[in-house]
Amino acid sequence: MKKENACLRIGMENKKLSKVFRLKSYILPLCICILIAACNQTSTTTVATKTYFDVPGFFKEEITQLQKDSMIVIKTSSVNETSDVHQIDWTNWYRELILFINSDINKPAFIGKYAVDTIVQDSTSKIITYAATDSSLKTRLLEVTFNTATNSVFQIHIINNTKDFLSSTHEELYFLPMKAYVIKSSQTMLFFGTNEMKVMGKIRGREKKYF
Repeated sequence: MKKENACLRIGMENKKLSKVFRLKSYILPLCICILIAACNQTSTTTVATKTYFDVPGFFKEEITQLQKDSMIVIKTSSVNETSDVHQIDWTNWYRELILFINSDINKPAFIGKYAVDTIVQDSTSKIITYAATDSSLKTRLLEVTFNTATNSVFQIHIINNTKDFLSSTHEELYFLPMKAYVIKSSQTMLFFGTNEMKVMGKIRGREKKYF
């Protein structure tokens, strides 16, 4: 009888140990999955961090706000000596601001190729400049003027240069959030001379019609 009780206790203890081992076999893979997920999350956060001012991200937010507020643009365009003024009621803001969006200095290959400087103008404004140190980069200069009182962007100024054996292009871009933008472009082509283009867009709210 004592032997039977001892065998019964041993059997119960073996069952308990078996459950513990099975539980451990579930816990270990679960811990590994949690660690992998945490590492992936950290990696994603690192990739999302921008070294310089995020030009495309800024303008995508601006476009969202412009569309939300149903803003329109009164556009003055001139090519060489010919100019035209017209109002665009249904503006494709992405197309209007594509030159700004394409002036992205945050590509991985550009890290370390821009000299950053901060100029404090007065108690309410400062300018952060990003000047290219590599002559092959298209965006030569990015200047972002901040209103330090509101911690917001007051103006963006961009200079782009591109050149090949047939042509060279110089672009100068200005943007005042929710107010206006200016695009000045000069292209010189071999055998064809120079063409100059200027665009000024005044951003306005849509007039409400009650009748």
